[in-house]
Amino acid sequence: MFSVGIDVGTSTTQLIFGRLLLEEEESWGRASKLRMKKRDIIYRSRIYETPLKESGDIDEGAVRGLVASEYRNAGFDPKQIRMGAVIITGESSRKRNARAVAQALADFAGDFVTAEAGPDLEAVLAGKGAGADRISRESGKITANVDIGGGTANICVFRDGEVFWEDR
Repeated sequence: MFSVGIDVGTSTTQLIFGRLLLEEEESWGRASKLRMKKRDIIYRSRIYETPLKESGDIDEGAVRGLVASEYRNAGFDPKQIRMGAVIITGESSRKRNARAVAQALADFAGDFVTAEAGPDLEAVLAGKGAGADRISRESGKITANVDIGGGTANICVFRDGEVFWEDR
């Protein structure tokens, strides 16, 4: 299935399109759950400065326009996307209109949408996105990921592939 990640950060905004191969894990007595078996990045947009209004709020229309433009550049129609995430990170998550921006972009993200990520979730997402969880699981070593953004910096530490500690 095709997926998209839309990250509207403090200073930059970017999209990543991917193909996911999911595997259903059956569990006796419980509902089965899906596990990502493989992830391939198909297209990365250029990195944009996050458009802001004079008031300091995120410019919803401008962000929506650049997302639509990158869909065209990637050769995707939003209907092709089965799951995705609209993530408002860093200081952008504290903007007065952050939720409205996430909702304005939700129709670009398929059936599964994560709308906002404050500093606590941002640290974990950045660590997993960088592969620090996988490295710690495969190496048996404690692994840290430091995410330095335009307005925030976060650290997430993994042990045996699981979040061990995060700085918020």
